[in-house]
Amino acid sequence: MNPTRFEELLLAHEDDTLTPAELTEFKHLLATHPEARQRLVETAVLQTTAYTHTLSHRTPATTSRWRHLRPLIAAAAAGIVLGCFSTSLVMAFTDGLRKVLLPLANLGFELPQPLPQTHLAPVANQWSGLDTEIVPSGGPRPPARSGQRMLRLGPAPEGKGYFANLMTDLTTSRPLTSKPLQIEVTAHFHASKPNQNEHYSFNAATFAESPAIVSTLWENTWRDMRDASLTTTGKALFPTAAEPGWHSITLLLDVPPQARTLVLSLGSNTPGPIPGRTDHFIDDVQASWVINDKIPAP
Repeated sequence: MNPTRFEELLLAHEDDTLTPAELTEFKHLLATHPEARQRLVETAVLQTTAYTHTLSHRTPATTSRWRHLRPLIAAAAAGIVLGCFSTSLVMAFTDGLRKVLLPLANLGFELPQPLPQTHLAPVANQWSGLDTEIVPSGGPRPPARSGQRMLRLGPAPEGKGYFANLMTDLTTSRPLTSKPLQIEVTAHFHASKPNQNEHYSFNAATFAESPAIVSTLWENTWRDMRDASLTTTGKALFPTAAEPGWHSITLLLDVPPQARTLVLSLGSNTPGPIPGRTDHFIDDVQASWVINDKIPAP
């Protein structure tokens, strides 16, 4: 890695002047060089502290800059968090709650890679799904919510829709605390065509088993996963034709001490007859551990 070039990109990002191509280059350096992630963590700690002191005075420009920075901070923290959570980056303190980054695979879907065409690949940190792929944004597709790429879900030939799925090994990032733990995760959805009603769904569950075993549980529907899980939660969103653009869903999931694997499942569908069903896009999926300091440890 060229350190001078990375510093130039880092400074440009702080000033919110990165071009789309430079942002892609910046994310690639973070994904492939531990020293870049370490440098960003050092910068992010200072910026996060400043950010928490200026929330009440933020402007649209600063909000936009931090929306783009959040997945990059997560990428940087991943290199430190795994296997050594005592040095992880605490993102915020809010009314007795501490939020700590939980790194997810291929943040922002900025690294192009073929995806296994199955419900769940039998490994952690691998996105998968039927008729699911990472695609560039723009052209006939909408702009990505962050970066240059996003996840595409194909139109369902039958049933309620297709799903993009990810398993994460929680044992590598669980905070060292005796306080109750939760996971907060947010995903963003977008239609491929305007003037249509849409249906988005987001489900999450924890399991005591390893990812290899959990991958065998999904036989037909998400109900298979829900019935075998330790904890589960989910939400659905039904934007109308008059509500275009990106739509977000946020989940909060309890994590018991014996939980080993987290499964995320993101679905989409166009209600109505099969001929009218279309592609959908997902981007900017982010997760955090939530430590509740208000509740006494068991």
